[in-house]
Amino acid sequence: MWVYATQTPELEGSHISASGGDGRAQVKAVCVKQGITLVSLESPGMWHQVGFLADAFQIFKGLGLSVDQISTSETNVTVSLDPSANSLDQLTLDRLMAELSKLCRVQLIGPCASVSLVGRAIRGILHQLGDAFELFADQRIYMVSQSANDLNLTFVVDEGQGDRLAQELHDLLIRPVPGDTVLGPTWEQLFAVPVPAGERLQPWWHARRAELLRIGAEHDCAYVYDLAVVRQAARGLKGLKSVDRVLYAMKANPNAHILKALAEEGLGFECVSPVRSSAC
Repeated sequence: MWVYATQTPELEGSHISASGGDGRAQVKAVCVKQGITLVSLESPGMWHQVGFLADAFQIFKGLGLSVDQISTSETNVTVSLDPSANSLDQLTLDRLMAELSKLCRVQLIGPCASVSLVGRAIRGILHQLGDAFELFADQRIYMVSQSANDLNLTFVVDEGQGDRLAQELHDLLIRPVPGDTVLGPTWEQLFAVPVPAGERLQPWWHARRAELLRIGAEHDCAYVYDLAVVRQAARGLKGLKSVDRVLYAMKANPNAHILKALAEEGLGFECVSPVRSSAC
């Protein structure tokens, strides 16, 4: 099957076939699943105990629950339940806990998010993923699962971190490679309108470099804002046709000069704290 882009039919497109391509190791996608529930089973008695997993999974089967991922050690088995494949209502979870408690200590962990690196021969390129692993340095990782078919590597983290980690991993790992028929050109390469060099806007801190250096010499530290840029941003927001009102959140920065400039541009204000707003 051939897949083409409607906006750019002249591009080669994607060819989906029974053959697996050139078979080289590569991360081809990053995906995230939300609402994951982990079930942690712990008991020193499960080590070398014949049939423990069979007894445990019989309980999941009896409740109609499909296990997505599994991680094991001598005294712990942790499995994940995907809400897209299971009805994880509180009654079902309570019954699951009650039945599993007859075998071992049970703990439910969630809601979580699973973040997966998807591709081919992932084990063969672990040494190339050091920068990606650093993104998890400050995260609590509840489970790491590597698929038996070597097509994905999954991390289960707090649900609130899932989307951010997926985006950061995508930005780091999913890069276009010249001649790569899998990923192809980026959106910017396909649709971005080039800006002539003479029309490119110079950042305000470049244009006012001398002033900033002078301020830096006079103060140990300082926050510096360009009111012209603030006013320009306000006008841009006011010009959006699909927006009825534009409010500035005073908790972001209650500096009197900024508030005055925004008020003169016609913006309203969101005052979360009466005490703080009165102090401004």
